[in-house]
Amino acid sequence: MKLLLIIIMFAGILSVTVGYVNQLKKCPPPKIEYRYIPRTFEQEQDNPVKVSELYNTMFTQPTPWIKGITESKSKNTDPNRYYITQ
Repeated sequence: MKLLLIIIMFAGILSVTVGYVNQLKKCPPPKIEYRYIPRTFEQEQDNPVKVSELYNTMFTQPTPWIKGITESKSKNTDPNRYYITQ
């Protein structure tokens, strides 16, 4: 009976000690999270995005696709380029 009480008392002291040590540990600083704040209707009306900035590449680049393929077509026409034989 005395052995059981000593074991329970030892477990309690150990639990209190572990809890106290965990409380004293320093927490890492919180991670800064940046969020996008959308523009309000008034801001959109007062300072609109220029259409010429949005669609400029459509009319000035050789291809209307965003970052389109600029390589020569002769490189891509080889049908056996990725063919693997055993």
